[in-house]
Amino acid sequence: MDRGRGGRAGGPLSDAARQVGLRAATHYAACGRRASERGDETAAATLFRHAADLLPEGNPDRPGMLYEVARAYGDTFEPRLAFAAADEAVHEAAAAGQTALGWLARLERSFAHQLLDPHGKSTQEIRDELAGAIASLEEAGDEAGLATAWRRRAEIEWMPCRFDSAAVAAARAVEHARRVGKRSLLEHALGIRSAAELFGSMRPDEMLASVESAAEEVGHEGLFGHILMVQRSACAAMSGDLDRARRCSDEATALAERIGVPFYVAASCEFRGDFELFAGDAAAAERAYRRQYEILDRLGDEGHKSTAAADLARALYRLDRLDEAETFARLALEIAAQDDLVSQASGRCARALVQAARGEHDDAIRSAREAVAIFEDAQSPVFQGTVWMTLAEVLRAAGRTDEAPGAARAALGLFERKGNEPAITSTNAFLRTLEA
Repeated sequence: MDRGRGGRAGGPLSDAARQVGLRAATHYAACGRRASERGDETAAATLFRHAADLLPEGNPDRPGMLYEVARAYGDTFEPRLAFAAADEAVHEAAAAGQTALGWLARLERSFAHQLLDPHGKSTQEIRDELAGAIASLEEAGDEAGLATAWRRRAEIEWMPCRFDSAAVAAARAVEHARRVGKRSLLEHALGIRSAAELFGSMRPDEMLASVESAAEEVGHEGLFGHILMVQRSACAAMSGDLDRARRCSDEATALAERIGVPFYVAASCEFRGDFELFAGDAAAAERAYRRQYEILDRLGDEGHKSTAAADLARALYRLDRLDEAETFARLALEIAAQDDLVSQASGRCARALVQAARGEHDDAIRSAREAVAIFEDAQSPVFQGTVWMTLAEVLRAAGRTDEAPGAARAALGLFERKGNEPAITSTNAFLRTLEA
């Protein structure tokens, strides 16, 4: 195997050596598929890369191997490596006339591109690619490809925060994955469905039942084990059981570290920061959000980093570190794509709070109203409730106590719709201060 691998850099090979390389590529690919099936996409990416490097240009299996490299790196949120492999796969699939594979490679390239440079490719361009890919894959009867394309169709709804729509698309991905009978496809489809349920309108008891059922189907280890612990943590937090939420969060982080995927660690930190902030522990939230931000910065994941910057800014504001909060709020708005609603709205919320603290009340109210307008058509009660509460806070700071209760009641209705008990409690407490 090593002799075959060394051939590309070591000059012309004999026919026998080429055959060794091809056999080695077959073994590496098989090992990569096994790693992927057990949920170890980090190992799978390395193994698929070895297989691709052993296959000569023009070999009909090489575009598929390059796509598998891109897919595995994409699933572990390594956007630089995913983009490079996907770009190779796009060109080689086109040269080989492998149309369906070419569509899948284009999708991987586009999603990696969006993370690397949020301003580099519009969401609409990616939607158009998804439509073309799904049509091509349906014509080819490619169930595995359709499972991936519909999962990506769900993921694009993260930008406008239409999470209920994302859950519907993810359910399509689950259907196709079940027909294929491939665990890794099903795991990723169920994972994106669970995430959409968390961010969307589904209440905690329903969310927990859904994710526990999914775990029975694909297992409690690897990626889905991490998703399961994050969901348990979030559901416990929304139900007001913060001790259990913290225990589950610690387990989710530890599992992500064992898996060796930094993005999963960052995701654990995001959810930890969210519920610590709702619980009133701004210092704990700041620690979690800062770790999230630093991980995403190292990964070069600018798309998610913009949201992390906005979250960190909100925690810094609660700690009265206004200059830092302003810096991260500005960074969030600079990095984020215009149609990345959560970063655009959260960045404005953080900016509004800083402006209000400095007595810039007209600017603060304007920023907060912009955030509310951005989320007008979103499908995320907690995100929407948070921006309404920001508006209520800056209205109160400006002395407009006749308007602040209306904004707070709008937030309360959204938090009640989701069933987020700490948010409901804090909003009711805020309303009582206005009545005093």
